[in-house]
Amino acid sequence: TILTWLPVQSNYTAHRKAVYPPPYLSLVDASYVEYNPYSEDVAQAEWDTLASYLPDWSVAMFDRIFMLLEAQEAAVSHAPQSPIIGSIAQCVAFFFQSVAHGDPIRQQVEDKILEYFLKFTPLNAAKISAKMLESLVCSNPFKLGSFLVSLLDDNVLS
Repeated sequence: TILTWLPVQSNYTAHRKAVYPPPYLSLVDASYVEYNPYSEDVAQAEWDTLASYLPDWSVAMFDRIFMLLEAQEAAVSHAPQSPIIGSIAQCVAFFFQSVAHGDPIRQQVEDKILEYFLKFTPLNAAKISAKMLESLVCSNPFKLGSFLVSLLDDNVLS
């Protein structure tokens, strides 16, 4: 998946050759490839194009994940667990591992997740909901306190 090797952020900068660690472009230049048609300007233009899509893509991905949570059927005893649950958990974990800290995309997605769980309680998807929150908090432990304060209101605690 793309999330395992590409950092998710709203702004990318193509690295210049004087930067360490060496940028990917210089590794290609130094490899067995004799001709490299990409310049640093072309690489920066490609990064800019990618960055323009990622905020909308991130939100749309979580909208689809929320639809899957709501569509989960009640668990039947002695039935195998749905493979969707593992895929969602892995996707969310990869997302939060790759999204840059302090990036607006991260804050936008965190707010969306909190808003969703404040409005809805997907009864048949409790385990995957917990996995989503676990991935978010494990990648940013400082969010745990604010999430608990928001989610544990007086109705839950009484």
